[in-house]
Amino acid sequence: MFRRKVTRVIVILLVGILTLAILTGCGGGGGLVGTWEYRGEFEFFGEIQEFVVRYEFFSDGTVLVDGVTGSWRADGNRLNMSIGRESGTVDFRISGNTLTIGSGGDTMTLTRVR
Repeated sequence: MFRRKVTRVIVILLVGILTLAILTGCGGGGGLVGTWEYRGEFEFFGEIQEFVVRYEFFSDGTVLVDGVTGSWRADGNRLNMSIGRESGTVDFRISGNTLTIGSGGDTMTLTRVR
């Protein structure tokens, strides 16, 4: 049980770092409002671990990333997010229930869940 909790914390931190790295490296927001999930997996001590990171964008400019509060603003196809002391801007694209953030090879794909 403890190992799973530690694993989840590590995964959430890694995905948060990846998100901020994409945002800082890359330089119609109404469609963003809602809940989106990023699903992934990694190997931990020889076992495949699946994880989900939830992004909740609110119309007042607030964003929750797995319960951590931040802010967001969209300008055209550019998304600016600030979480804690970190902030950055990245390209984004919504196609149906899919949100892609980043550009080139550094992208994340999230799925709308509500």
